[in-house]
Amino acid sequence: MEIVRKSLNGRGYSRWFFGRGFTLVELMVVIAIVAILASLAAPAMSNFILNGKAKQAASDIWASMSLARSESLKRNANVSVEPIDSNWINGWQVKSGTTIITVHEALSSQLDALTVGTVTYGRDGRLTSSTTEYVFTLAVTANSNVAKRCVYVRASGLPVIQVDNNHDGDCSNG
Repeated sequence: MEIVRKSLNGRGYSRWFFGRGFTLVELMVVIAIVAILASLAAPAMSNFILNGKAKQAASDIWASMSLARSESLKRNANVSVEPIDSNWINGWQVKSGTTIITVHEALSSQLDALTVGTVTYGRDGRLTSSTTEYVFTLAVTANSNVAKRCVYVRASGLPVIQVDNNHDGDCSNG
């Protein structure tokens, strides 16, 4: 058995069809709820984004140090990783003598400045300086919820990333 609706407006469509939809009040309530939820999520999202930037910067430094170590062994020559304009936040380049192997773009300006100088790998893949290790500390001091990340470059030339998950300022104890 089929139900047939009669035309109420003379065009073959029922008023029931045209009466469906949302009222302005319903729409405004939904928009208000979405705005409240967005304002609650914004601080957490900001921390998430800053953590991602610190993590990416640490990974980029680690990758450049690994590349420099590998290139020093492959070329049987000294390879250096040096900051652009004496500031790692401005980026850095990996080079062997006058040959530039790669250049890394600037880091996020929200990260704190790094104070490490040029890192040079010898022909054997080890650090050439008398420094026992270099420590790149990537942090956002303006936001204590962002975990600090440290890239240690040991005298052996091996780079290692450690994270300060307990937020005590020391990456070595997790």
